[in-house]
Amino acid sequence: MVFNVSSGGTIRNLNLSSSVLFRQETDSGGRKYLSMEAINDSMKIIININDGIYPDEELMNDSIQFKTYQYSRNTGQQGGLVVAGVRTPTAYGYDYLQTDTSSVTITRINPKKKTVTGYYYFKAANNVKGEGVFQNTCYLSLTK
Repeated sequence: MVFNVSSGGTIRNLNLSSSVLFRQETDSGGRKYLSMEAINDSMKIIININDGIYPDEELMNDSIQFKTYQYSRNTGQQGGLVVAGVRTPTAYGYDYLQTDTSSVTITRINPKKKTVTGYYYFKAANNVKGEGVFQNTCYLSLTK
């Protein structure tokens, strides 16, 4: 498994702390959400993907679409939010930057092994930018 972030000219390897695929059922189908969190001693990256609407018969499989999910604070797009946190000596441990825009591209998912591969980009307040990759990152599938 590889999970890293490049920001300010420095590439940092991150350790996966959580990765979950879960679903929300509605009367007209449902949505799938993939949430991943990776950290090291100086930074945390949180990726939230929201995908769907899926018909009931496809909602329970452990896959999401291969595509680019985008987030924009200005336009309200919500598909691919990336949040960066910088380690600080506070009670919360991280100072989270306000994301202006971000994108997450899923290039491969293996529902049998429950792994996902792709890359991401974010631009946050004060023009902080970053990008990275995640390869063969495992996830836990939550079903009812």
